[in-house]
Amino acid sequence: MAEPYAPATGWFLGLCGPLEVDGDAARAELVLPAGDLTGAGPLIAVEAMHQIACRLAARARGANRCVPARIDELEITDEAVAPAGAVLEARLLRSGRLSTVRASLSVQGRVHSSATVRTQEVT
Repeated sequence: MAEPYAPATGWFLGLCGPLEVDGDAARAELVLPAGDLTGAGPLIAVEAMHQIACRLAARARGANRCVPARIDELEITDEAVAPAGAVLEARLLRSGRLSTVRASLSVQGRVHSSATVRTQEVT
């Protein structure tokens, strides 16, 4: 049986809902996958922050896609899975082939997780 949170299962696809972009900032709703997510709180938080950071960086560059290259200053203040509807926010700090984005996941105005994500443009 496959590990439930292994990349091959595709559990992490689409955690970041449609972007609401305002200049160098973006906001989106967290969309949770179906199934038992017990123990996956930190994984979901990191992957969701990767997704909003990469989508914002790609949009700023007019690129088809960006991928996460590195994550710094990761803070997870709650190990539990954030509920569906939690808010992802991102701010572009530096745009380029390698971009830097500050991302966070908040639940009812309280920061659940935050990180600085470095993204790389894919051509």
